[in-house]
Amino acid sequence: VRTLRPAFSYAVREGMLPDSPFSKLEPIRTPARTRIDIFSPDEARTLMETAPPDCKAAYALLLFAGVRPVELTRLTWGAVRDGFIHLTPDVTKTAQVRNIEIEPNLAAWLLASGKHSPGDKICPANWKRKNQATRRAAGLADRQDVARHSYATYHLAKYRDRAALEANLGHTTGSAMLFRHYRAAATPAQAE
Repeated sequence: VRTLRPAFSYAVREGMLPDSPFSKLEPIRTPARTRIDIFSPDEARTLMETAPPDCKAAYALLLFAGVRPVELTRLTWGAVRDGFIHLTPDVTKTAQVRNIEIEPNLAAWLLASGKHSPGDKICPANWKRKNQATRRAAGLADRQDVARHSYATYHLAKYRDRAALEANLGHTTGSAMLFRHYRAAATPAQAE
């Protein structure tokens, strides 16, 4: 509709058509946008403090790299190298390769998690159960994709680099997703 309606309107204005077939359609109503749910810095701190030691690296990747939860469950320590998290098609939601730059805060959390073999999973055994228990204990249960939304929001507010964030998140370059949801959700001071 967004593509064809202007074409038909142009044809009517130029006298190529007597009427547009779209003139008989009711206007499309866009649902009101709600504010995106993100963790406050205090909530993120509480989550990291509540997390068992074997879960801290997983939460750090969710919060400070924006890794999708399903991707996290497929990641091994071999993907963390050379200052990036290398996501391969068998790991990503879209079957596309992407590299996420490791920021200093994430590097510190990953370093603190100790040594691991490249084939070891980042998520500990019983991750689903541990994740639910940790989020309940932190008072942060029943909030979907909030860590990824938080990463996107704070990264965009701090760096103002939409292209880098799109690459890290695996979004299509130039998509309206970041503009629509994350551009004004946090201030640079909150992001810092």
